[in-house]
Amino acid sequence: AGSLQSESELVRAGNALGLEQIKDDEGHGKMLQLSRPRKPTKNNPSKWNDDPDLWARVVEYNWDDILAEKSLSGALPDLDPREQLVWAASEALNERGFAVDVPGVDAALKIMHEYGSKLTKEFQDLTGIESPTMRAKLTAWLKVFGVRLPNTQAKTLDDWLATAPKNAASRAVEILRSMGRASVKKYKAMKAMTDEDGRIRGTVLYHGASTGRWTGRGVQPHNFTRGKITSLEAMETAWQVIRQGDHESISLFADPLEFLSDTVRGAICAPEGFELACADYSAIEARVTFWLAGDEDALDVFRGGHDIYLDMASTIYNCAVSKEDKERRFLGKQAILGLGFGMGFVKFLSHCRSFSVKFSPQQVAGIVPAGTRNALAKWVWEDSWDWVKRSMPDAEKEDVLEFVLMKYVVDAYRKKYAKVVKMWYAMEDAAKAAVRNPGKAYSTHKTTWCMQDKFLKCRLPSGRLMRYYDPRVDDGLTYMAAVGDKGVWLRENSYGGKLTENVVQATARDYMAHALVRSVGSKYDRMVLTIHDELVAEMLKGTTVLEDYLKFVEEAPEWATGLPVRAEGWLGSRYHK
Repeated sequence: AGSLQSESELVRAGNALGLEQIKDDEGHGKMLQLSRPRKPTKNNPSKWNDDPDLWARVVEYNWDDILAEKSLSGALPDLDPREQLVWAASEALNERGFAVDVPGVDAALKIMHEYGSKLTKEFQDLTGIESPTMRAKLTAWLKVFGVRLPNTQAKTLDDWLATAPKNAASRAVEILRSMGRASVKKYKAMKAMTDEDGRIRGTVLYHGASTGRWTGRGVQPHNFTRGKITSLEAMETAWQVIRQGDHESISLFADPLEFLSDTVRGAICAPEGFELACADYSAIEARVTFWLAGDEDALDVFRGGHDIYLDMASTIYNCAVSKEDKERRFLGKQAILGLGFGMGFVKFLSHCRSFSVKFSPQQVAGIVPAGTRNALAKWVWEDSWDWVKRSMPDAEKEDVLEFVLMKYVVDAYRKKYAKVVKMWYAMEDAAKAAVRNPGKAYSTHKTTWCMQDKFLKCRLPSGRLMRYYDPRVDDGLTYMAAVGDKGVWLRENSYGGKLTENVVQATARDYMAHALVRSVGSKYDRMVLTIHDELVAEMLKGTTVLEDYLKFVEEAPEWATGLPVRAEGWLGSRYHK
């Protein structure tokens, strides 16, 4: 179901596809009554429900469940043979699982409990509120200090704390921020999911994203915080400290909970006698974007071993930019990674600010020529401000020059990579034409689009089909899809840039899947994780040459001729970024 952009839960999938035989929701509730202990009463002291009518109802529910599964299976096409291999390799990875530092996780939980209790006591003394989790009460308490926060999301708290004076209010917010770190809570999930052999299994979801990419579940390795600790040596030292279980020693140089957040990746480790081999596909989506667009000039930057981010930065700043100039390279990197799918200048500013980056008037003046700067400022303020405010309600007049810079960068990207822009429109035109003319195929940029059996189908370069259910073309292109974390079935809008993003991500995934499938039965037949653009294997210590492993995952499938993929990586005892 996931491979068809449908619901992955049986009850919602059946409803979404309009099947007559669907999962019995009421029966599901009855089944849960039997599965959970009940409160004993005087008339019935049994801890478990033994009502024969309830048991009969659950037997009926189980049979209906089988019929619902059969109905859904009949409504959906089977995986093709190649995808069956990807699924099998993904399940083997899940069954194998990965090792965790069990004593280290126990020590981390001890630190969390002891330091968390200390912070809670301090919070209570400061505010008179029982717990930092009572966010509504804290928000009301802060108003006494003249502090009015729109919400208590992490970014809002961080932005406010960056300029807030040191007082009771800021300290209370610091405690809330420290204790609210989702990444710290992952230690509890690790403890709960660890099997007796010290391994965690079942964390990777095949076809979790509509493009076919894997997503995480349980411990959710895919959304580990990046953290400040990025080298193996630093990670090993950090975990030696954590294993001591002493929050007071950590407090001498860091906030203990922030420290645990920064080091959560390192809980994943190699078991005795093994080491982890990690391969990270470098800028694979940018490479695929230019390959699909047929932009040989951009591809030659990669083929020559040059830095595409520096190349873009040099265009923006109109001078040669070196790797040492991290500020300029940052803007080039965000342009390459963010603007390939039609992102506009307002969203690009929000994207840059998500990294806590702001550009001063002096910086803007040093980048955008005076004539262009003045013309764009007039256009933003006089002609586009109403639209800007709708897109970014908290935009202020002093932000105009930053918007000018963002528009300048967007225009520079689209001029430099005009073939990518052309691809957006071609993808949209092909998809719309296919929907309007069922049964007829339309090919563009290594893809073929066709409308069949209620699905808009896109044949990817790999030959795999990506599907969109019940598409329509009215003012624009829409289709039905499971949207958001809860998978609500809604009509989704699409356009050329978004379709291009889908194709790029799906193609990058197929390249990775090729390596994962080839690993089965090979020297690297102990894959334990796939996280974003990384493939992590568990290898006997001393048996792996990193360069050989990277060459293995780089090897191109037949359909990817001319796509210059490269991987970077490391060998080590703990997972790190």
